[in-house]
Amino acid sequence: MSESTHSSATVRSLIGMLAVVCVVATIDRWVRPLPFPPKSEGLVVAVPQSGGGSTSQPSAADLEKAEVEAVEAYIKSPLVVVFDANSEAGFKEARIPGAIHLPPDAFSGDVPAAVDRVSRSSELLVYCKSSECEAAEYVILRLKELGYTNVRLFKGGIRAWLAAGKPVEKG
Repeated sequence: MSESTHSSATVRSLIGMLAVVCVVATIDRWVRPLPFPPKSEGLVVAVPQSGGGSTSQPSAADLEKAEVEAVEAYIKSPLVVVFDANSEAGFKEARIPGAIHLPPDAFSGDVPAAVDRVSRSSELLVYCKSSECEAAEYVILRLKELGYTNVRLFKGGIRAWLAAGKPVEKG
């Protein structure tokens, strides 16, 4: 084998290994658990009982508060893009500051402009009205179909955000 053939084989081998590493890293990022689980999963938080060190099953209000606090910390990152999947009226009534309107019907034609401007490697957070609302789950499904893999659901939605007294934008 000539020296140039040997070099070419080494380069091809290194490129192959790099491709495998990239695929494994992408798969790991795609399958890791979401910090804000979909409706079918529960967020488990140990809440200390008053007067002792033991823990009890948290109330719905405790879970909602923990979720809102986790979302608030998460969206402080400049790398996170927040999408509001509510109706036009709901979006105008109250939204998380900086949220971009992306209702399910935005996917009826071409890729929505709001989505097309966002890098596939961005971290996305999607929410709608509340945990009973399925609009955000639909938007997440469509985003994943478009190749966005780092997408999370804020299942408590704007109702949980408002109930926690967090700031909103209107109009």
